[in-house]
Amino acid sequence: MIPEPTGRPAVDAFLLWATVATVTISLSAELWRVVRAIATTIRRVNAFFDDWIGTPGRTGVPATPGVMERVRGIEDRMQAVEHELRPNSGESLRDQVDLANCRLARLSRMLPPGDDHCRQHGEDPPHPPHPLPSVGP
Repeated sequence: MIPEPTGRPAVDAFLLWATVATVTISLSAELWRVVRAIATTIRRVNAFFDDWIGTPGRTGVPATPGVMERVRGIEDRMQAVEHELRPNSGESLRDQVDLANCRLARLSRMLPPGDDHCRQHGEDPPHPPHPLPSVGP
């Protein structure tokens, strides 16, 4: 938008150059916003790919494993946990808990001696418990 001429050449020149400067600054500001948005997007995409692929170690900074390496580590740990939660050869946590439950049940006389449930844990049936002596008159 070119301003209307005022009839004074100095004022007209000043208004023309002020308009040009205003338009130039406005376009530069908009261009800067676009460039800044693109640069931010590029940095985020680079950060994503660095996380996905991983980064090699360098002096003073340890290597960062990528997503696939991390997933593999999680799967390995989950296999170890699952091994402990399922009955197997007697070495899992589940087997030990079952054995402790069997012994507790026997001690509390909930299971009769020689119950098959306890035999699967390698327990021999205990001898019948001796009755506790009575206390008092």
